[in-house]
Amino acid sequence: MVHVSSLLLFSARVARAGGNLPRKRILRGKLSKEISDPVESCVTEIRFAKKVKHRLEPWNFLPGDTVEVLNGPEKGKRSRILLSLPESNDLVIEDINVRPVLRLKDNSNETEEVKTEHPLKASRVSLVCPETGKATDVVYRYLEDGTRVRVAKVSGAIVPYPQLASSMEKSKEEKPDEMKVDNKYLCTPPESAAKRTLETKGLATVLQVEDL
Repeated sequence: MVHVSSLLLFSARVARAGGNLPRKRILRGKLSKEISDPVESCVTEIRFAKKVKHRLEPWNFLPGDTVEVLNGPEKGKRSRILLSLPESNDLVIEDINVRPVLRLKDNSNETEEVKTEHPLKASRVSLVCPETGKATDVVYRYLEDGTRVRVAKVSGAIVPYPQLASSMEKSKEEKPDEMKVDNKYLCTPPESAAKRTLETKGLATVLQVEDL
């Protein structure tokens, strides 16, 4: 049980940030809350990511990418990106930079301390070359068909985009039209709504006659 003073301090911090007390994340094995809805994360630095003046360009990191930590106590560790935060130059990486944080229990006003991933600066990690298996910087090149790809600087191998990011984009593209049922529109079809039915020339002529 967390002391009342700790809860009040935590509540005050959240109130100043303009948010509500966060609930628990989706359990491991499913998409993390940091991916589906950062606003509901129990980590303040994720819910209210501070924008930086100088963003890393180009931004090479996507959810699902495997990266290696370059420095610090977890140097050499590898894991996949859960959340990419380019506006703050941060990444949330699975099982990396794990620290305790308070959260509310389900359907309760009581808090509990849990350990979860916190943001890590993108400058502290690097992508992994699929050919050499080593950390690498990447550059962008274009294939003959115009596809933009990431290429490892040293080996020249293509660093493929993660399946997670691709599947998320695909799901957005395949989102069903909510205005259709059985492939039929529930209201006026867009092509009919956009069709011009008012002849402005005739209307102008009528107005001129009435004025006379």
